[in-house]
Amino acid sequence: MWLYWARHLSGGYDGRVAEVLGVSNMSFRHWPRWSPLIWRHGPFIVLLAAAAAVRILAWLAIHPAMWVLLDGVGYVLQAMDPRPGNFRPSGYALLMLRPLLPAHSLSLVTALQHAMSLGVGVLTYAALIRLGLPRWVSVLAALPLLFDGYLISLEQMVGSDLLFGTLVAVGLLLLVWRAGRPPHLVVAAAGLALGLAAITRVAGTPLPAAALLFLLLPRPAWSRLAVLGVAVAVPVVLYGVWFSQFYGGFNLTATSGIYLYAHTTVFVDCRRVHFSDQGLYRLCPTGTHKEDWYIFAPDSPINDAGLPWLEADRRARTFALEAIEQQPADFVRLAWSDLVTSFGWDQSGVLPGVGFVPQALPASAHTAGIAYQRRDPGPLVRPRLLDFMQRYEAIVSVPPPAYLLVLVVGMVGLVFGRDPKRRHLHRSLLLFLGTAALLLVVPAVTTLPDSRYRVPAVAELGPILAISGWLVAQRWLSQREDASDSSPSDEPGHAP
Repeated sequence: MWLYWARHLSGGYDGRVAEVLGVSNMSFRHWPRWSPLIWRHGPFIVLLAAAAAVRILAWLAIHPAMWVLLDGVGYVLQAMDPRPGNFRPSGYALLMLRPLLPAHSLSLVTALQHAMSLGVGVLTYAALIRLGLPRWVSVLAALPLLFDGYLISLEQMVGSDLLFGTLVAVGLLLLVWRAGRPPHLVVAAAGLALGLAAITRVAGTPLPAAALLFLLLPRPAWSRLAVLGVAVAVPVVLYGVWFSQFYGGFNLTATSGIYLYAHTTVFVDCRRVHFSDQGLYRLCPTGTHKEDWYIFAPDSPINDAGLPWLEADRRARTFALEAIEQQPADFVRLAWSDLVTSFGWDQSGVLPGVGFVPQALPASAHTAGIAYQRRDPGPLVRPRLLDFMQRYEAIVSVPPPAYLLVLVVGMVGLVFGRDPKRRHLHRSLLLFLGTAALLLVVPAVTTLPDSRYRVPAVAELGPILAISGWLVAQRWLSQREDASDSSPSDEPGHAP
């Protein structure tokens, strides 16, 4: 009955709808043809709709956007006046904010970011099914990506983390779509996504290593390796050349060495270190300042030196590497402490870079927002929805220790799992596991602990758990079958 009324109220426009959607013979009369597909994937469709509903509430709670303040202001200004940033790559400004500038709408930016995560959730579900995992396992694998509260808060922010995580996830999922022999065009698309991720956040630069290892095993696919390398290199090289026109040298940022230098000020003892250049002693830490002071304060040793950006970055990196080389034990202790801080239950020592927190925009952000969208950027806060989202993210989010626990589970599946149908599950697991480890560990041990840095890895957690669990389950089932086959037969006349 409801199908009759739905068709009656449509006013006979089935053909026009079909023309817009690019399909033929679309009609409510053909609903039975669609119903098996909908029933087959019904649980995922319901969860996808629920995830979209939560995102609509988040989009309205703090509208049009929350800001990662220092980063967001820089990205908005770079979108209106394209130039490479010195503190961070400008990929987010070039790939997200600049193309949407004609719309003059930050709400469109955040809406698109919410849609991007939903799209990655669909791609994750479909890719795992193609790998041979059951639909119910694939549904479970998509849950963290669809519902993690902190990820949803990132989607509502003017910041690079969501775009970065999306590019990484898309690159990996393209590679495993046909894990056996991915077509060269697919490999090129995956490499391009990873290359764009590298110019969006510096943390993306080591990630192609996991993709290269994926293509090296079990036998090197040299042509695909070459395609991947070229595809990754194209955006990185183009960005580096563009960067050199402003700063006089090929690089992605002018501060990666400064960030590492600031990190080493926590442990370096200049009385024990013999620097190759006497001028480096001027960078030794003074007083009891925190790490960020050495990066941003005008009177910090590196900023007070008055050097050009790239020269300052080079000297800071030299200082840091020589300090680490001569005090390796202290660096390892600091790295372990940072890991415990970043992924422990107690997050009091971690910068609260993510979450639904109402903020009064400083003058710089307010001015940048007006320039971008030609009206007051607000944000407009709806207290009831904000309270709901704060309660939601406190309950529905991946706890920090779970990130490292998932890496351990992935190692178990890699070592002890079994893939009887040879669906390349071990290679796919290694790809997701290696990428997640790089995403989580490298920022944790090289810069200030920030909760924002771990959230992009949420997209890899579900596939790691799903593939690892399935491999271990196949090992257990095969052992049961072997034990059953080796037990004495129950044929008549057989002596007990």
